[in-house]
Amino acid sequence: MKNIILLAVCLFFIHSLSAQQSLTAAQWQEDLRFLQEKVHREYKHLFYKTTKEHFDEAVEKLYKDIPNLEDHKIITRLAEIVGSFGYGHTGIWLSAWRYGPVVNFHQLPLNFYWFKDGIYIQGAHKDYEQALGARVIKIENTPVEEVLQAIKPTMSVENDQFYKAHGMLYLGVPEVLHAKGIIEDMTSVKLILEKEVDEIKNQLSGMANNAVYRYYDFENNINEAAYFLANQGENQKALALFEFNTQLFPNAANPWDSLAEMHLYLGNKEKAKEYYKKAIQLDPEGEVGKNARSRLNTIKEK
Repeated sequence: MKNIILLAVCLFFIHSLSAQQSLTAAQWQEDLRFLQEKVHREYKHLFYKTTKEHFDEAVEKLYKDIPNLEDHKIITRLAEIVGSFGYGHTGIWLSAWRYGPVVNFHQLPLNFYWFKDGIYIQGAHKDYEQALGARVIKIENTPVEEVLQAIKPTMSVENDQFYKAHGMLYLGVPEVLHAKGIIEDMTSVKLILEKEVDEIKNQLSGMANNAVYRYYDFENNINEAAYFLANQGENQKALALFEFNTQLFPNAANPWDSLAEMHLYLGNKEKAKEYYKKAIQLDPEGEVGKNARSRLNTIKEK
């Protein structure tokens, strides 16, 4: 078994700029008008890959929306307007890394790289080294390919190669991801990754016993990853991950209950009964035990 999908650690930002003063809606609108007038007066040559009409339409829509938008959404929309010109050196840089950004956005502690077979994590802060070398499948519930299309308008790019080289940084900017509807919570970002099974197991085993990660819910996240695999039809990989969770947490009832459910789904009734009984033994009066007892009775009735 070569690969596995893992629901990754919630990635808290480790890099941001100093705080900036928030503008009022009227000030944002004033700045937007300044941009519009400046472009029409002095930079008419920018209307090559877009038209004056499309530019003005986007400006007017943003002007109207500004009173109801958070600052990071206004900035992202401004970046899209400027990005529509399609010139690599004419844009609003939104990443907290490189080029002296002027907005107070944040950056996940990861480097993404676009290889021929997908998006991979090429570099990571030491706290997230388990993600190094993994292929990115989803950000939250959105496939990474759709994320790339959603955030592309926020960057001023001249061609696809330019975007492949620089656009990867925006995958790690929570404000951009939130503004484009990819994530709901800007305090953390959850990734679904694909990596070698044995490597994942070794890393997770070490991390689960490391005090540094004592507040991370390994049991629940591994369980969620296994269910994700099962929902994708990767039954044997899901089964391996459910089994691994019982090895990491042999005294927790829920991993045994989930492993039993997977065996039942695969038609292995005897294994299912064995593991449901184990879950009941570990949680005789709790919700997990009650569920296992109910499922066990259903098997017996059949």
